[in-house]
Amino acid sequence: MNFIFSVAFMANAFSMTGLLILLSLAGNSAFAADIGIVQAATLALFYAFSGNARNLILNHKSGVTAQSVLNNRFILILPLAVAAYWLSAIMASVPSSIAMVLILRRAVEWFDEVYLSEMERLDIKKSAFQYTILQAFLLGISLLWLILKLPYPLFGLLLWSLLPLLLSVRFYFQNILTLSMLFTHGISKKMLPHIGSSMIIGVTVYVFRLLVILVTGKSTAGDLFTAFAIGGVLGSVFANAIGPSLALHQKRSLNYQMPAIIKLMLMVFLSAGILLTTLSILKLDILNLTGKTFLFWQATGLSMVAGTIMVFAQMMRHRILQHHLEQDLFGPDVIMNILIIAAVPFGYYLFGLQMMTALYLLSAILAYLFYASYEFGEGFKSGLSPVNLRKLKIVIVAMLFVPLFFQINGGLFNDKAMLYDSEGGLSLLPIPISVLGCFLGVLLLGNYQQAKLSFTFIFTTFILMTFATIISTGEFVGLKESKFIFLIQFVMPMFGLVLGQFFYQQGDGNHNLVLEKTLLFVLIMFVPLQIICTWLQGLYYLSPYLYLMSIYQHFQYVPIVFVSAYLLVFAGLWSLPKYRIYLATLMLLMSIYVVASLSIMAMLLFYAGMFGFIWYQYKKDRSWLLPIAVFVSLFISIFYFSSLFEPNLKQKNSYFTDLQSQSIESEKATSVFPVNFLQKLPSWKYHFAGIEDNVRSLVFGHAERPDRNIYPSAYNYYLDFGYNFGLLAMIPLFSLIFYTLKQIRQFATTNAYSDKGNVFLLFSLSGVVLYLLFVDNSLKVSLRQPYSGIFTFFLWGLLISKLSYFNKKKAPHVI
Repeated sequence: MNFIFSVAFMANAFSMTGLLILLSLAGNSAFAADIGIVQAATLALFYAFSGNARNLILNHKSGVTAQSVLNNRFILILPLAVAAYWLSAIMASVPSSIAMVLILRRAVEWFDEVYLSEMERLDIKKSAFQYTILQAFLLGISLLWLILKLPYPLFGLLLWSLLPLLLSVRFYFQNILTLSMLFTHGISKKMLPHIGSSMIIGVTVYVFRLLVILVTGKSTAGDLFTAFAIGGVLGSVFANAIGPSLALHQKRSLNYQMPAIIKLMLMVFLSAGILLTTLSILKLDILNLTGKTFLFWQATGLSMVAGTIMVFAQMMRHRILQHHLEQDLFGPDVIMNILIIAAVPFGYYLFGLQMMTALYLLSAILAYLFYASYEFGEGFKSGLSPVNLRKLKIVIVAMLFVPLFFQINGGLFNDKAMLYDSEGGLSLLPIPISVLGCFLGVLLLGNYQQAKLSFTFIFTTFILMTFATIISTGEFVGLKESKFIFLIQFVMPMFGLVLGQFFYQQGDGNHNLVLEKTLLFVLIMFVPLQIICTWLQGLYYLSPYLYLMSIYQHFQYVPIVFVSAYLLVFAGLWSLPKYRIYLATLMLLMSIYVVASLSIMAMLLFYAGMFGFIWYQYKKDRSWLLPIAVFVSLFISIFYFSSLFEPNLKQKNSYFTDLQSQSIESEKATSVFPVNFLQKLPSWKYHFAGIEDNVRSLVFGHAERPDRNIYPSAYNYYLDFGYNFGLLAMIPLFSLIFYTLKQIRQFATTNAYSDKGNVFLLFSLSGVVLYLLFVDNSLKVSLRQPYSGIFTFFLWGLLISKLSYFNKKKAPHVI
């Protein structure tokens, strides 16, 4: 294999990185940080709209030509350059002259990528050789100019930026279209998923570096960026230079072995990384001779280890893009890049500065896992037997639904407080196991092409929220960090939507009942257990304390999830006689549970659903069994409600006595009493007034959240979203709601004369999802809570997949 094209791409893509590294090693960390910010801003924009161009040009099956890519870039160059200047010079305070020169350099690199890709496709090695020599000469001159502190340093940088056009300008004149033709052709639709894929990576680089600077400080961040660049050079070189050429070589030669020279480099790099990490952890004096901190060398060593992992991850990426027809990596890129952004603030506040040194390693591991999941086709579940697939789904549903919470510093959450307050400490915040279950499920079940709608929703929401955050915070640098953390809190539960679309797969048939059966098992375990533990503690209202563990948010959010699950279980399993005794018994227990939870939302949903089932079942077989059971349950609920007026079993006081003594902070819980509704009105008025305060707040939201001592919550997910991120960022959410309603209406029309049982099952799921979206989230912020949010989005994604399938088939089989 000839590496000349790889070297040419390296010379084009890594000159700015080389400048950053050498300036930092020369002791100018602040200037290196400025270069890092401009590089991140240009990557967030120029790379964002690259759309995997090189791989697509090299893949003759893609239908994408060098001229079409060039046309796209001529259309986009001016707005992207202006946006890059705004992000770096205005928002990040990089000196204007430096920002303009570096943006110009990045623009030239962006166009020359197309030139070199076409030369590689045509196998014109001479052009690649000439380009490499010129780039090396120009970088050397500019570095000497800066290090020797010669006069007019910007002129030296300007020469380095523009002179590469000497070799490529002729190619551009031969391929450029007229201005009218450029805008007539527009941006190629075939590139849109690839642009989305590269855009999420580019935006992540910018947000990632900005967050690192915010949490660690500019000087430390400059050292970390340099360490990531040094340690990650092999992975970056392979991703941007060697990888596409190697994938092309493998495709042409049908030889899929890694070249010996690359294997040797990987072994050396891995060994050096392990050695450097060990030396830095042991804090040996030899590293002090370099003038750099142990933190710097630890970050460098871990990044070198990560580089070897990243090489294999990128090799999978390039194979997918070049060897397959119309394949894109939009889904994996969205999920892993949002995860790495979330790791910056949460990792720092949970584990300290040491965690920052492992960020590139975490990025490499995530890339490898999700690209492998994609390459194996429909995730790691490929090849599983139906029995094992069913077991896998059982585990995933159980992890999503079991109300098991952990604390980073405390292990299994176990606290007796009725309303636990972590006092803002992330290490004390109870985290549901459903977070792990959600991302594990995506990794193991991933049919990424099936969930493009979900990934598009998450991608557009994340991009618009990021844009709103940058606009609303403006020059208030200190506010950006907390705003990005809040952004992550909104976005993370949305991946439940992806898992929901993955979970329902065509041809599963009755395997979909695995959801209902697993939910039934968990309900049978936890509902009676919590009621018994409540009584043992001498209480009538629900206790979170189960002796070995506690349930977090047991008043506000868990009851509505349990009731939703029970209604889905009832709709799916009541028609099977062997489950009726379990469902009837659980119904009686749920009638106690919903009252003890003090949640009017849970009570309304439970009895609205049960009376709906009465109506359906009576029309179907005229049976009185279900109506009698429901009315008995209602009587039990009324009787149990009256017990709230009576003294508790041991404490000799009632719910109302506790309420008056403020043992229960009912303003934070979803109480059954009208006063709770009235307590929410001031918060609703404040948030609504804040949204319509001015055009900027209406479109982009506010820079900071309201004072939580005065307004602890918006008590409405949509007001909360709009107040903090503006209506622009809510467009994808409203669009998805409209799409769902449209699909439900289409299903009701086209399947009106289909099997009534199947129609009823899907309408039951629709009713639960719509109740959660329009009722529950109008009175709470359930969709941004990890436990309730992931579960709600999961049901929503499941509903969308089922509606999409049945609307296409118009002849549903048993679900």
